[in-house]
Amino acid sequence: MAFDNTNRGVLFKNEKTSPSHPDYKGSVDVEGVEYFFSGWIKTAGPNAKNPGSKFLSVSIEKKDAKYLKPKAPPSPGFDFDESDVPL
Repeated sequence: MAFDNTNRGVLFKNEKTSPSHPDYKGSVDVEGVEYFFSGWIKTAGPNAKNPGSKFLSVSIEKKDAKYLKPKAPPSPGFDFDESDVPL
């Protein structure tokens, strides 16, 4: 029997090549839709409730949004030449 991953996700430590890249990357399934899941370890600022405390900031992005190509406009479904158009 296959394991059901609906409404579950996973994050793995990311090998960062830039400071802006996430510290953790993975994926999550929300009601059957797959998303990229990223997390950054941050430190709360001086005006926060707990200044200096660490927290994880996260973002999600639909997986197919990154890989879908724009669709071509539909063809009219028929072919004609100029002689078919009345003058």
